[in-house]
Amino acid sequence: MKRYDIGHHRYRFLGTGRLTVDDLDRSIERRVAADPEYADLLDAEVRRQRLIAQLVEIRKANGLTQAAVARTMNVGQSVVAEIESAKADIRFSTLDRYAAAVSRHELRLELTRP
Repeated sequence: MKRYDIGHHRYRFLGTGRLTVDDLDRSIERRVAADPEYADLLDAEVRRQRLIAQLVEIRKANGLTQAAVARTMNVGQSVVAEIESAKADIRFSTLDRYAAAVSRHELRLELTRP
């Protein structure tokens, strides 16, 4: 079963020639209706995951392994794997050190107003 992103909805191709809205989208819509702040939390999480994905691409483009990045950061390779999984809520300072390591000290994270 293939998935497609169309607009802000995620769809599944059922093989019958029709697309259906994913149950996840329905769940999100219900939660936002119940708590408008949920949309902001979800948006922040999406931005965090996109940032990590971009940093992983930078690491790969620079030909760096997780082990090499870990040595630069003075942590174990498992810490780098945890950062790259985007499942753990990593501290800003750790993510900043990761950004510096994967970019060979050309990038630092900075907070800006939206």
